[in-house]
Amino acid sequence: MKYILLFYSLMATLSCLIQIFFVFTLSILTELCEKRETELMQTLPYCCKVHTVA
Repeated sequence: MKYILLFYSLMATLSCLIQIFFVFTLSILTELCEKRETELMQTLPYCCKVHTVA
């Protein structure tokens, strides 16, 4: 059971990192305006908090 929980938390962290990488890459490619970048900075920590709590 302990290993299943460990595996789940690793997968959650990994998916969070993938989301951050994807959004970061996307923002560079599209060269988003400052407002969008500010929204991005507010969204990314939320992503990790959600996965950490879960």
